Amino acid sequence: MEYLNSIGCTKEPFAATADGEPFLSQPMRDTLEKITHSIRLGAGLHILTGQDGSGKTTLIGQLSDKLSTDKNTIVLALHQPQFNKPEQFFTTLAGAFKTSRPTAPETKIKQQEEFNAFFQKQ
Repeated sequence: MEYLNSIGCTKEPFAATADGEPFLSQPMRDTLEKITHSIRLGAGLHILTGQDGSGKTTLIGQLSDKLSTDKNTIVLALHQPQFNKPEQFFTTLAGAFKTSRPTAPETKIKQQEEFNAFFQKQ
């Protein structure tokens, strides 16, 4: 119990509960609600980043479960992405969302336009 008090928890933070759901701290629940609300308002692309062990995978899992019936929402996880240039990021997203084929660097404006058109259409 002293361990839990030292980290400000009343339950083990990474253990599944009796109903199979992970325990979410209050800050994690608050973040989940804010992101869910923003997504439902149609605020566009959301990117979740953070340090190892900060709860990104748990949060994405909860978002995916919560938004699974929303046909207008896509939840995608790119684990350990490393991009040297913005074009690499857009190419990866375009491929993941099947918005366009990878393009040469000189056509990055066209690729960004295709990517934007895809999201506006969705």
